[in-house]
Amino acid sequence: MHMVLPGEFVEAFLAALQPIVPGDGGASLRARLLQRVADDAKGGDELGIATVSSSAGQWLPYAPGIMAKVLIGDERMRTMLVRMEMNASLAPHVHDGDEECFVLEGSCVMGGSTLKSGDYQLARAGSRHGDVFSATGCLLFVRSTLPEAVEHA
Repeated sequence: MHMVLPGEFVEAFLAALQPIVPGDGGASLRARLLQRVADDAKGGDELGIATVSSSAGQWLPYAPGIMAKVLIGDERMRTMLVRMEMNASLAPHVHDGDEECFVLEGSCVMGGSTLKSGDYQLARAGSRHGDVFSATGCLLFVRSTLPEAVEHA
């Protein structure tokens, strides 16, 4: 017999769950994931050229209305695509490392600067910008230095 729980119960149950943080703060899981991405991207090319087809990889939820797809990454850098739906936003944040952002499609506002298709922004380590918001939706190419690389530099 298959029983369906009432939606209010499921919502209350999920709201009561506390996240479990690994003992190392997730560093080992992150390192394994990035190693897998790097291994997949190597693809056996002796010249060191990595090609990621548009059908490869997986779009993962990043924040409400925002999906991200890692193209390649290692312990120092991450390169990904970020898709923001119409009216999606990210809260203000500080950059632990340098972050480059190139708008491929649509437009967004990053900390007061309106960026449209073809525009580029570099946020240096330690910089802070306000909300990131897209009224129209957008596709971003983002390359960032990871905090571990900044700490060991």
